[in-house]
Amino acid sequence: MTELPEAAYVAALLELPGMTPALIATHLGVRRASGLFPPTGPAMTPTDLWRMLARDHRWRASIAGLDVAHLWSAYRREGIAIDVLGTSGYPPELADDPEAPYILFRSGGSLSLEGRRVAIVGTRRATDVGREIAAELGAGLAAAGVRVVSGLALGIDGAAHIGALAARGAPPIGVVAGGIDRPYPSRHRTLWGQVRGAGVLVSEAPIATPSRGWRFPARNRIIAALSEVVVVVESARSGGSMWTAKEAHARSRDVMVVPGSPRNPAAFGTNELLRDGADPVLDVSDVLAKLGMSWTPPATPPAPVVEPRLAPVLRAVDWDATPTDVIVGRLGRDPGAVLAALAILEAQGLVTGGGGVWRRSAQGAS
Repeated sequence: MTELPEAAYVAALLELPGMTPALIATHLGVRRASGLFPPTGPAMTPTDLWRMLARDHRWRASIAGLDVAHLWSAYRREGIAIDVLGTSGYPPELADDPEAPYILFRSGGSLSLEGRRVAIVGTRRATDVGREIAAELGAGLAAAGVRVVSGLALGIDGAAHIGALAARGAPPIGVVAGGIDRPYPSRHRTLWGQVRGAGVLVSEAPIATPSRGWRFPARNRIIAALSEVVVVVESARSGGSMWTAKEAHARSRDVMVVPGSPRNPAAFGTNELLRDGADPVLDVSDVLAKLGMSWTPPATPPAPVVEPRLAPVLRAVDWDATPTDVIVGRLGRDPGAVLAALAILEAQGLVTGGGGVWRRSAQGAS
């Protein structure tokens, strides 16, 4: 048998039907035995387990169809490293977690947990304001030397990493549900590559594994375990970000939230977390204070100069989506004149529009 590292056999074991990291860990004595997979006696290595199962009629056919060396070469071609619990490459901080993954697939830089780490999570159905806030928090934390952790999902997660990447600061950490070689969602393929290039992607799933629904709660517990603080920007009453907050609470991690309008369905969950005792986040300084880090705010740019004739129109636009007819009604002006003024404000970057609604932009703060 070709001499291969133990990690190669762990990866091969995961290709067997019905095999999971937890079952492998149990069989090797790393986890407490269960009725599904009783202990085997003396401790074994993954190579020992592979050889033992190869002699078992229940696994013989599946193992005969697997080439461990070929599979290991596929991981190397993809640039994916494998960290196994109990080995030197595995992050020691994560090893102490009560649900520490037995195996981690990693691509990019080191998964070393040196430095501060904050997760930014939230709904996939984020508002424009929510995405903007997530990006601002991601950028501010990365610029302050804090590694931003997220699940690279649509909405808040992706926006947080876009902001972190733009800051060119601390390397980001992306925790994904499926195989690292299977970007999900597909429209985030470029973002995956950027996070991998600037930081690290990590998954509990082998290559070619699709991101099925049941894998996301498992991913979320890794996000919580990797982070010192979890910040929820927008969330409904249920969903992945609320699950991550639950996993953070179970690990005595601080959970912080960005307050939202009580009328915004995307903020129902975050507002309930706030009501139940989570600390509010108004800007990045609140998160850094929770980490015990000092923060020097960047120089405040001068307030935008708004033409007197446009100022009332700008004031009539809310931070949340404001329908055109509402703006017209507030101003009591001719709709054509209001639309012309809004077009000028949009060209100046003070508002954004689309679909018959308008929002104040960060540049339009006053």
